Amino acid sequence: MKRLFLFFLIPCGVFGQALNNINYQYQYVQENGFDLVIRKQNLSSDSIQIFFNVEFESPRSASDYQLNFFQYEGLSDKEGKEIKPAITYFHQTEKFLSGRFTLAESNTYLVARILYLQKKQAWLYFTDCKKELINRLIPLVNDSVSLQKNASIGSKISIYQHHSSFLVNYYKENFPAASPPYAEAQSMVSQTLNADSIFTVSSSFIANKIGLYVIQKNSSSKEFAAIRVEDDYPKFRKLTSLTAPFTYVTTKAEFNKIVLANGDKRSFDRSILAITGDAERAKLFMRNYFKRVELANAFFSSYKEGWKTDRGMIFTIFGLPDAVYRTQTSEIWEYRTQGDKVSFTFVQTPTLFDPDNFVLIRKKKLESIWLEAVDLNRNARF
Repeated sequence: MKRLFLFFLIPCGVFGQALNNINYQYQYVQENGFDLVIRKQNLSSDSIQIFFNVEFESPRSASDYQLNFFQYEGLSDKEGKEIKPAITYFHQTEKFLSGRFTLAESNTYLVARILYLQKKQAWLYFTDCKKELINRLIPLVNDSVSLQKNASIGSKISIYQHHSSFLVNYYKENFPAASPPYAEAQSMVSQTLNADSIFTVSSSFIANKIGLYVIQKNSSSKEFAAIRVEDDYPKFRKLTSLTAPFTYVTTKAEFNKIVLANGDKRSFDRSILAITGDAERAKLFMRNYFKRVELANAFFSSYKEGWKTDRGMIFTIFGLPDAVYRTQTSEIWEYRTQGDKVSFTFVQTPTLFDPDNFVLIRKKKLESIWLEAVDLNRNARF
């Protein structure tokens, strides 16, 4: 979920508000009754293709909502012109909508509006209508168009509307977690990272290993798709899967003890109790901390797990922002506590592995704020 496009919850009567003045906090809330994902693909020299999926959560269904598309001249505009593109639907049921349509490339913004009919509430999503810097392929996962950036191990993977062989670069790299917001050196992906294996596929393949799969039509193609394959994701069910996210809230010695527990519950529990100092606090810590990790995985999955990304790190430690603002190329999160305001700025930095990648602008002055937040987490004060 959620991603290149923005969303927010507002009464229908507030559509006169400019897009760049909206608090997009609700972008990172799951309790909206649906999950919308939209991706943009370069189509030709003068057009782009829009793909979208909408999954409705029980007890609500598609008949409870209305989906419309608008075009805005700029982010400061308060109103846009409704458009009615010719949509080709892949799926159209009460629980799931999936489709695509074509737009001319322009300097305008596409806005998708989902209206909850019963309460007259709307969620708006926008993206610019310019071509992407990195050409994106649209993968098929188990024969269905997939706009997610991750898939389960054992999934069948191919390319949408591509009927010949293609190239797959496989990386078993365990990409590092994000560096703290005050760190001068960031945990970045090497520009010379070599694939662990490269193979040609006639039409589809089964992703039977955990890792990152980067797909190209051929070795000279500048069109890519990247899918992270996991076997216990985005919600962790195995004890061993819980180990890595502790890196944000433990000392090196504490983290090593959790690693050495190696799935042994008694040793694992002792390590957590040593961190929190209290059994009830330990339960509260585990429940709330890993709920944030799960949400970070859902919202920010990329070429690495969502909790490892810059936005996933801040979400895991600080929780849901009080305010989220967007520009064309950045995202600003604000947290307000006891009259103080802390902000984090993420800049969209496309990479081969993820055209939607966001990088945090790190500042040394954030060190004390970070350490205080870590301490609150360790004491289960969420």
